[in-house]
This record gives sequence, C-alpha cells and structure tokens, in this order.
Amino acid sequence: MAIMNPKTALEHEKITSFGGICDHAGLTSEGASDMRNFRILSDGSLEKRCGFFTRYLFGASIRGLWEGTVSGETYLFVVAGNQIYRKSRTDGYPTSVYTLPTAEGNVNFAFYRENLYLFDGKTVLIFSPSIQSFSVAEGYTPLYGKNWHPTQLGEIHEPLNLLQNSIRIHYLNTNGSTVFNLPFTSQKITSMKAGGSYTNLYSFTPGTSSFSIPTSLAGVGSVEVTVTLDALFSERSYVVQASNPSVFRTPHHESLLTFGGGGGYTVYRTAPVSDEMLDECRITCAGADPLYFPKGNPFAVGSSLHPIRALCQLDDQMLVFNDENIWAIRYLNDLEDDAEILLLRSALGCASENGVLIFGEHPIAVSDGGVVQLTIRPSDPNFCDTSILSRKIERRLSKEFLNSAILFWHRSKHQLWVRSTSDSDGLVWIFDPERDLWFCFDGIRANRFFEMEGKLGFATDDGEICFFEEDLDSDDGKAFTAYYQSHHLAFSNPEFSKRSVRFSLCSVNNGGALSTEIETERGKKQFEIRSERGGIPLFFDRRLAMGRFRFLRFRLSSANVARCKIYSVSIAANN
Repeated sequence: MAIMNPKTALEHEKITSFGGICDHAGLTSEGASDMRNFRILSDGSLEKRCGFFTRYLFGASIRGLWEGTVSGETYLFVVAGNQIYRKSRTDGYPTSVYTLPTAEGNVNFAFYRENLYLFDGKTVLIFSPSIQSFSVAEGYTPLYGKNWHPTQLGEIHEPLNLLQNSIRIHYLNTNGSTVFNLPFTSQKITSMKAGGSYTNLYSFTPGTSSFSIPTSLAGVGSVEVTVTLDALFSERSYVVQASNPSVFRTPHHESLLTFGGGGGYTVYRTAPVSDEMLDECRITCAGADPLYFPKGNPFAVGSSLHPIRALCQLDDQMLVFNDENIWAIRYLNDLEDDAEILLLRSALGCASENGVLIFGEHPIAVSDGGVVQLTIRPSDPNFCDTSILSRKIERRLSKEFLNSAILFWHRSKHQLWVRSTSDSDGLVWIFDPERDLWFCFDGIRANRFFEMEGKLGFATDDGEICFFEEDLDSDDGKAFTAYYQSHHLAFSNPEFSKRSVRFSLCSVNNGGALSTEIETERGKKQFEIRSERGGIPLFFDRRLAMGRFRFLRFRLSSANVARCKIYSVSIAANN
C-alpha cells in the first residue's frame, strides 16, 4: 500500500463562490481581506459594479430631496442651496419654484394627510398643486373657545396650535353684550362674524384683550372671531426648528411627529383634525391645513445632553432614539388620541442623525458599536434584542464614520447601503442580509440615496443628482478601479513550505485587462490577463515559481472601462 508523504503532496484551493469582506477570517479562502467596486452576484461570481452618470447639476450643495406623487402627479423636489426645484412630467428640467430663508442645514419632507410638507429648521412649507409651488404652512387655527359668554372666559375647547399664533372663539351673546373679552392680549382681529354674517363693525385696540361691537349687532345671538395673539405667546420658532419629521400611522390614528432644534430632546406630535373641523376652519382661515401641534402635546425624551437622533415606526409604535436609549410611543387605545412613552432599551442608541430604518420586521440602527439590527417580539413589545450586522467590518467603521452615517435600503437589490457623509473617498458599505455578505464601493460621494423610476440615484454636496445605469462601465465617463484581495491561504498543511504554484482563473473581461498579483511572505508575482471584447469566457492557467513559502494571497484588479466578471479562481501548490 502506497503511503502519501505530506511533504510532497499537492495542495489545492478553489473558489467558485466569492465571499464578502471579513476582518476576522484568518487563514482561509472564504471571503476577502479587502475589496472595492466588485459586487457579489447571486451565483457567487464577482462582477465589477456598474457606473453612474450625472443627470442634473445644480449650483449648490443638495440639502434635501423627495420623490413621490401628490394629487395624482409624480414629482421630484430637490433643495439645492436656498432654492427648491420642481421636476414633474411636464418639466423639461428641474425648475426653481421657491427661495428658502437659508442655504445651510438638512431639509426634510413629510407626506401627511395628502399634503407634502417641507421642514428646513427656519419655516414649514406646504406644496400647493394648484400653483405648482410652495407656501408657508398656516396649520390649523383651533377653536379655542366654544359657546363662551362674552365677558366670562369658558373652558378651552381646542388648545393653542404651537405652529401658529391665531385662535378662533365662538361666543353666545344671549344677554345682548357689546363688550367681549379675549383670553390673551392680541395683535389684531383677522375676521369676525355676527349672526352668521361677516362684519367689520367692531372696535379693537391692538395689544388689548377685549373688543366691542355696536348696539345694532348686540342682539344677533352669536359672534365668531379669529384673532392673532401678541408675539409673546408664539412658540412657532420651537416647532419649526424641530425639522426632522416622521409620520406615525396606525389603523385608527395618523399623526406627524418632529424633533430637533434648540432643545433637541422634545418630540412634537400633531393632534387629529377631521375633515369637518378643517372645513369649518377654512370658512374664516382659507389657507388652513391639517398641521395642528396642540400646546401640552409634546413629549420630553431624554435630556439636552442626549438629543434625539431618529424616529421610526415599527408596527403600532413609534420608536425614539437618542445616543444611549430607545423609547416607544404607543397609543393607549383606538378611540382616544392619548399616547404614552416607555423606555424600551437602555445602553443602546443611534449614533447619527436619522440613522435608523426598518427592514422587514426589524429596525436597523447606526449605533456606537456599528450597524445593529433590533428584534422586538409582537407578543412582548417590551422585549428588545440586538445583533450586530457589521461585526465582520467593525474595524473599518470608525466613530467619526458612525456619527455621520446614513442608511439606505436598496429595495430592488435587497441590500443595505451605509455611507458616511464625512468620508471624502466616497466609500459605501453594502450588506446582503440573505447571505451575510459585506462589500464596498468607492468614488460615490453621496449625501443621500433614493430610488426613482426603478433606478438608484444619489445626491452630492457638489449639487449633482446621479443615477446608476447597468449599461455603464464608467462614472461620468471616467474609469474606476475594482479590486478583490483574498485572505492569506495556508492550504491544508501550513506547517510545511510550498514551492511552485499553479494559478487558474475563469472570467469574462470584455476587452479589458485583469491585473493579477500573487503574494507570499517571500515576494510577489504580477501579470495581466487580457481578453478580446465580448462576453466570451476566458480560462487562464499559469505555473509560477514562488520560492519557498508557507502562506499566499492573491489580488485581482480591473482599472479599465470594461465590465469584468470572475467565475472562479483555483490555486494549487506543491510542497
């Protein structure tokens, strides 16, 4: 019987399904020690990513973006500098439609009650399809007093709206009074109805808290007045500074929640405004809309030392994140608007502004420890477990990276994209949750991502709107480099030295050159693999004298304007 001498055996490593980046892999052919601009396809092959092109170029940094449908029309809104641009089906190119008061800071959008709102920290705007532009959102003017006696203030029917500084009051003038008391000193009366008819027959001095009507109107029975309060009662600035909106929808409730601004730890929540309430309000306040932030409705969450970072809805609760805790806002019942806030998880939070999204049934957050997936049981909403998705690349994600990271769920590819706006190399880390793979692209200096018309797009601080295109092999006509570097391969007997190497590769290079490097602790061998243009697979096989070595790794690189696809790599070594 022949006995194999391990010192002369042929050792072999073959890769037919490439793995993603993993910093903890050690001596293995599974996965990469580093890679850029290669993506791993569903069949395990390695393919150079597609390129992108710039579709629109604006003259300033892009601060906000929204794509969707309003009143049956599809729009793309872009905020660049202090300009809001509109792109509809009838617009040949984005058209400037509004000038904002500032050119700095993020701008966010929210679609609430069939209206599109814009929040920039200085004002709140609403889009009007009739004029195809934006205007300042007036909000809902509450009916503060209902059936009040003219000189005796009654119970508050609807609290003040923190977004604006006007109220409506309905008086029952059964005793024929000509003097009416107001609950606050006021700047002006904007409208008055006596006996159901509009009138300007009244007397009012700005800065006072009463008005009078002539004796001829004293017997009409009812008086309705809309007044603008003195500026000292206005809290609008606090609300508009809270410029991070999120819509909270359940089968029985719909509200808009916002956070941010000076305090940083307050959540402002709207109260429901029925269609009947809004129609009645619009009789005297024609520009009214459903935004109603009642005084006394905000939640204080955490402290000023730990401002809120993100909101996101999971099932019938709204999750609130700061940098160290997670809370849940829940409605107490289906019939009332009352809500409670409960601490869900401590010692875990969100490291970046709006660095949370929902994937399937799980929230995913950027935390100080990396990208984390939360598991909350429907049967026990107070249970919150975590798993770190980014464990394989945790050495790559610095604190600076995490503090400015944005998350995007690429629906059509079923991938999580992670990008830090503080990174100047345009790195994007991409996670495939089904296969637990991470890979990385560079040269993509995005400050936000979006999907539009089935294409993935992104915006930049340089004012560009770019789209990836599967048929493109360059970025705006410029070649980019893709590379894949393996871990060190020890083969089956790392304790023995090897000598010669046989390297085999199957790929489609589409006319480009695939640079190959074989590296051991003794030295390197470099060569190029070329093929004719077209999709014909190439099989490459070469023997290399490497000297004595124990460990080996390889690096594949493509710097051409050509799409390269690698199906397999095989390495055999003689002991």
